[in-house]
Amino acid sequence: MGNRQANVVAQDFVLAEHSSVEGTFNSTDQLSYQTPDDNFWKSAIGHHAIVSVVDVKGKITFVNEKFLEISGYDESELLGQNPSKLKSGEHSIEFYQNLWNTIKTGRSWTGEIKNLQKSGEPYWVKATIIPRLDERGKILKYVAIQTDVTEIKEAERLRQLDTTLNLTDDEIYMFWPENLKFFYANKKAIDISGLTDESILGFTPMGVSRNMASEAEFRERIAPLESGKAEKISYRTRRIAADGHVFPTEVTIQLIKPKDEPPRYVASIKDISEIIASELEIENVKALLDMLPVSVTMLDAETLNFCYLNKLVMDRFGWTQEEYLSKTPMDVLKNFDEEEYRDLISPLINQEKSTIHHELIDHMGVTHEVNLHYVKLGGKNAQIVTIARNLTKQKLAESKIQELRTTLDNVPDEIFMFWPDTKLIFFANQSVKTRLGMSDSEIKNLTPYEIEGGLPKDQCDALTNMMIEEGLRSHVFVRAIEQPNGEMRSVETNLSYIEPAGQRPRFLAINRDVTSQEHAREKIRQLDASLDLIRVEIYSFWPSTYEFTYLNQAALNRTGWSKDEWIGKSTFDAITPSQQERLEQYCEALIKSPEKSITYEIYDRTGTPLEVSLHFIAPEGEKPRFLSTYQDITSRKLAEKAKSEFVSTVSHELRTPLTSIKGALDLLGMDAVASDPGKSRKLLDVASINADRLAVLVNDILDWEKISAGRMTYIMDVVDLADIIRDSLTANQTFGRLNGVTYIATSCPEGLCVSGDAIRLVQVMTNLLSNAAKFSSKGASVEVSLSQIGENARIAIKDHGCGITKHAQATIFDRFTQSDSTDRRRIGGTGLGLSIVKAIIDAHEGCVDFISDEGKGSEFFFDLRLLAQN
Repeated sequence: MGNRQANVVAQDFVLAEHSSVEGTFNSTDQLSYQTPDDNFWKSAIGHHAIVSVVDVKGKITFVNEKFLEISGYDESELLGQNPSKLKSGEHSIEFYQNLWNTIKTGRSWTGEIKNLQKSGEPYWVKATIIPRLDERGKILKYVAIQTDVTEIKEAERLRQLDTTLNLTDDEIYMFWPENLKFFYANKKAIDISGLTDESILGFTPMGVSRNMASEAEFRERIAPLESGKAEKISYRTRRIAADGHVFPTEVTIQLIKPKDEPPRYVASIKDISEIIASELEIENVKALLDMLPVSVTMLDAETLNFCYLNKLVMDRFGWTQEEYLSKTPMDVLKNFDEEEYRDLISPLINQEKSTIHHELIDHMGVTHEVNLHYVKLGGKNAQIVTIARNLTKQKLAESKIQELRTTLDNVPDEIFMFWPDTKLIFFANQSVKTRLGMSDSEIKNLTPYEIEGGLPKDQCDALTNMMIEEGLRSHVFVRAIEQPNGEMRSVETNLSYIEPAGQRPRFLAINRDVTSQEHAREKIRQLDASLDLIRVEIYSFWPSTYEFTYLNQAALNRTGWSKDEWIGKSTFDAITPSQQERLEQYCEALIKSPEKSITYEIYDRTGTPLEVSLHFIAPEGEKPRFLSTYQDITSRKLAEKAKSEFVSTVSHELRTPLTSIKGALDLLGMDAVASDPGKSRKLLDVASINADRLAVLVNDILDWEKISAGRMTYIMDVVDLADIIRDSLTANQTFGRLNGVTYIATSCPEGLCVSGDAIRLVQVMTNLLSNAAKFSSKGASVEVSLSQIGENARIAIKDHGCGITKHAQATIFDRFTQSDSTDRRRIGGTGLGLSIVKAIIDAHEGCVDFISDEGKGSEFFFDLRLLAQN
C-alpha cells in the first residue's frame, strides 16, 4: 500500500480502541434498542464502558460520559472530529492499516490502544470496534466500546522496569529524602549487601555500606541535590561486599521529583575495577608515549589549549604541566595564527576527514611531519591528537635518496625492486623505463614476469620462495632472451633478498646485458677446454708480483691445486728458490731486450726434466704479462739417449759384420786359404752369416722409416695362422741352432683364419722368435702356441730366459729400446724390433702384449680377430 492510502487509513481510522455490544443507532446517533430491556442495557453499558460512534466518513458522531471523563475533552470538542485527534504516536501506520482493513470488510476488531488526554497525559484502553450493517450488508457506521486499562499497563511497565533494573550490573537503590530509608533495591544491590528483599527495606545507605559516612556527613554530601545546585553528584569510594571482598566503586545519586508523587533519591553504585585498570593502563600508555622518539600532543578542539604533551615535547620547550595547559599550537608554530590553524583542522572538526597529514615548521625552524587526528571520548570535549616527527634526518635522507636515484638512473644496468608477497614493482631506474618505454606509474602496475624479457611466473615464484625459505640472500644467473627482432641477448640477473631493519622485506634485481661478455666467455671456455686437453703445462703471471693469472689443467695436475685453489698463488709457490731467481733474471731480460721469448731447461723437485718456454706479451689495451709453458721432456731425453745409443749400436753392429766379411774376403784372397776348400767354406759361411746380420739391421731401419712415414704396405688375404707358425719355425731353425735354442710348437690347431698379410705376420713371428732365442740360455727351448680366446686367435711365444726388468717393461715397445741398454752390445740388435712388431699388429687391428717374470722368462703374445666363418 502506498503512503497516501496509509495516511488515509491513519486519518480515517482512529475510531478507537473499543469493545463491542450489539445495538442500533437512530438518525440522531442515539442508542436505541428493540427490547423492553434496552434502557437497562443502555444504562449498564454507559456506566461501565467508554463508547463512541464514528460514521463512514471517519467523523465522531457520539461519545458517552465515560469517553468525555477519560479523554478530558468536552462533547463539542469531539463531535465532528476525526478520532486521530486522540493519537499518541505509540502505534505504527501498519497497526492502524490492519485495524482499518479489518472493519472495512465488515468484521470486528479487538485490541489495545494508547491515546492522549487533552492535557497530554497518556491512557490505555482495550477496544472492540464493530461495523453496523444495513439489510443489504452495507456499512452504516462503526461502534467502539472501550475499557480503561491504564493501571494494568502501568503495573506491567513497572514490572518491566524492575526486570530491567535487575538485569543491570550496577547496584540500584531508591530511598526517601526525609529518613533516607530504602524502599527499593534491585537484585544486584541485594546480592552485594547480603540482605533479603524484605530486610533491606528500612535500611539506610549508612547501614548497608560498612564504609559509608555518618548520616550528617552523607546529608552534607547530597546537599547540592537538595538545594538544586546540582542535578546529580558522583564520587568514588571503596565498597565492602557482604562476603568481605573490597572493590572500587563510583556512586551516582540523583533527586527525582515525579509529577503528583513524592520526591525520592535514586542511587547507582558501579563497580569500576575495570575503569581503574583502564586508567592505570592509560598511565602506562602515557609512560610509553614519553618514551617515543616522536612528539605527541593533545589539545581541546574548541579552545585549542593543550591538555597533554609527552616528555619529548615538554623537554624540547621546557614547559611545566601548569604552563603548557595555557598554551596553544600558535605558541610553537612559526608564522601560524589561530584562524589559519582552525582552517587546517576544520576537516577534522566537520568530520570530513579522520586524519590530516601536514608539514609544519616550529618557531625554531625545524620541519616536522605532522599527523592530526580527531578524537571524541564519552563525557569529554573533542580533542585533536597531534603526532609530529622531526624531519631533519629524513630531509637529509631524502636528499641522499635523490642523489642515489640520480646515480641509479645513470647506471646502464637495469635495476628494479619488487615486493615478495604481491611481486609488484615499486622502483625502476631509468634504464628499465627506457628499454620498456614506460613511465613510473605504468611499471608500478607490473610484476617481474609481466615485463618484456622477465622471468616466467612459475620460475619467478619458485626462485623467490626458495630464497626466502632457505635464507639465500643473493642468487646470480644468466638467461638467453629472444628480442622482438628475433635476435638473442644474454642477460645476467643478480637477485638479492633484502630485509631492512624496521621495513618491509623486498627483492632487488640488477639486470646486465652480457651478450658480448657471454660470447667472450664462450670463446674463453672453448680456449680453456682446448688448453686443458693439451699435455703442455701453461702458466700466466704478472711481471711485478709473479702472481698467477691462469693455469691450464696440465699445470694444475703438476701443482696439485684445484680449479679455485690456485687463485692468489704465485710462482714462488710452484718452483724452487733457485729456479725462482733464475726466472726473475730471464723476466727482467725479456722486459728490457727486444727479444720477447726464451727457452731453457730445468728439473722439477722430483728430478723430471722440463723444457721451459718463457714469453713476455703485451696485448693492446691490456696489462702486460708473462706466459710460460712447461713440457715434460723425459721421453725426449730418453729418446735422445736411446738414439745416441742406437747410433753407437748401429755403428758397432755394422762395423762388426763388415769387419768379419772384409776379413773373410781378405783371407780368401790368400793362396794358402784359397787352396784349402775346407777353410774357404768356413770363411764363406762367416761372410754369409754376417751379410744376413747386416740385412736384418738394414731391413729394420728401412721398415721403421716406412712405418714412421706411413708408407708400409700390407697385402691382406685370408691367412691360416697354423701356416704362419710352421713357416716361421722353418725360417728361424738355423738362427735357433746358432743360439743353442730349440723352437717347439706346443699347440697349433688348423683353421683359425684371419685377414692379414702373411709376409708381415711371419716378420712379427721372426722378431719375437729371435728375441726369445737371444735372451734364452744355451740348451733352452722356446714354446710357440696357437689358441682361440672368444672371437680372437692368440699366438704366444714363451721363453725361459732372463726376463725383463720392471723399469724397462713400460717402454719395451718404444723404438731404440731393449730390456737393458747393455743388451745391445751383448746380444746385438737395433732396438726397433718390438716397435715394428707393435706397428704391424696395430695395422692388423690387433693387440700385442707380454708377461714377464724377471729371472724366469717372458711370454709375448698377440691377438687377431678371427674371420666370421671361424
